[in-house]
Amino acid sequence: AGWLCLLLIGGTVYASHRWFFLSSNDVIWLRILQSKPPLALAWEQFAVGSPLDYRPLATLYFMALQALFGDWAPGYYAFSLLLHTFNTLLVYLVARAFRLSWPFAASAALFFLIHPAPVRAVRWVNDAANLLQTFFLLVSLLLAWRFLATGGRSWYWLSLAGGTAAVFSKESGIVALVLPFVL
Repeated sequence: AGWLCLLLIGGTVYASHRWFFLSSNDVIWLRILQSKPPLALAWEQFAVGSPLDYRPLATLYFMALQALFGDWAPGYYAFSLLLHTFNTLLVYLVARAFRLSWPFAASAALFFLIHPAPVRAVRWVNDAANLLQTFFLLVSLLLAWRFLATGGRSWYWLSLAGGTAAVFSKESGIVALVLPFVL
């Protein structure tokens, strides 16, 4: 509750001119989202992708944020902070799944939390694809570990689904499809 209050206060304090948080690529992305009907854009992203990348789940994420916030940049930033904070919790859970003691797991999560906070992945809208990829990669890891611990086949298939979602979030998420086999 305290973290959410700080996030709300930060969003209010930093609510200045509408493009304050956004990079030029973010502005281009938002204008592209606004230029096409949502279903046509979603289909185009899954069918062919963007000219420079293939990130359909990231595009759907941006579309949802654009529907929620329009051009209000602090809203995008707040969601990036929430996603980054949730990924921090997943880092802690993965560390505990790998049998690290809670102080070491908490240290790993703390380093994850504070290291990338000031950089592009959290600050700019377009780079939230990294946050989504990290989320699905960590979920895939947790589910693969659960499969190894229990032997339940459904955990394995869910892990592969998480890995696939990581690939659809950002191209470098392809490593997530290899992790269940490696484990």
